[in-house]
Amino acid sequence: MKKFLSITLLLTAMFFTLSSCSKDDEKEEVHDTTYTFTYTGDNPPQGIICDFTLFEYNDKGERVAQNHVRNCRKGTVMDFVAKTNSQKVKVYYVQTKGTQTVAKWIQQVYYLEKGENVKVAVTGETRVGTTEP
Repeated sequence: MKKFLSITLLLTAMFFTLSSCSKDDEKEEVHDTTYTFTYTGDNPPQGIICDFTLFEYNDKGERVAQNHVRNCRKGTVMDFVAKTNSQKVKVYYVQTKGTQTVAKWIQQVYYLEKGENVKVAVTGETRVGTTEP
């Protein structure tokens, strides 16, 4: 009987020890998914306004949010918190002089990483085009 009781106590102790170390019980700290827009290209010439729109897309390719950077100048940096279901960002920009506008897409897709910050950098070397990437 003593042997049976010892084994039962040992098994019970092992059960409580192993079950108390479960990873399911640990709570992960949840961070927002963010992205930082930076513009390091040249300033637009006098009289030209350069605006950027950052479109967020879900896994179905649907636009779920948009953010704006108005009258962008060299050195502009802005942080954004992505919508929960956003998976990527595409950048559209419009240059305006009076009533004339030129609109183009940055030819790169920026994929978001859950809980991380992604850099959306537009430089003087960034490729642009008339079609959405």
